[in-house]
Amino acid sequence: MTATATGTGEAPTSPTTSDPGAVDPTQVAATVAAAAALGDPASSAQGTILSLSLTQEPAELGVFRVEAGTTSTRLVIGLRTPGDEVSVSAPALSIETWDIAEVSLIDPTSESILKPFASRRPESPAQTESFCACSDYPKTIGATWHPLYALVPALDAATTTVTVRVPGFPDVTDVPVTRG
Repeated sequence: MTATATGTGEAPTSPTTSDPGAVDPTQVAATVAAAAALGDPASSAQGTILSLSLTQEPAELGVFRVEAGTTSTRLVIGLRTPGDEVSVSAPALSIETWDIAEVSLIDPTSESILKPFASRRPESPAQTESFCACSDYPKTIGATWHPLYALVPALDAATTTVTVRVPGFPDVTDVPVTRG
């Protein structure tokens, strides 16, 4: 699978299976499964999401993990509402792709803004359409955490904290980075 890093101008090296953010369908599935038992977030912020009726609804963003690997970084976040389930409008995060491609990590060491990888499907190499190495945007969000993930380029080796940026929420600063 060919992967290019959005916003950095560089292509990552081939990910290994031990890399937490490898752009590999089995690892993506493992990320989603692991995110199902989120526990408590490392950091959180209050903001809003755009409902299907195009009203801004209160929501909470939880940042659960930022796991740095040698070739990429895995971000695991969650969204929830303070009460009833809300049907979410696609423009809430990414109007064109119905995913969370607009999330980003800000690496203070390298002063980089890192966006999720965009890849082409190996079964259709001539295909001009790309897809995000990230979660699809949920159709509904309720009172329990809805897990979401994104795979972004590798952080600088000296980076110990990052800022997480999600549309509709204030930046979440000083999020700890784990390395495995």
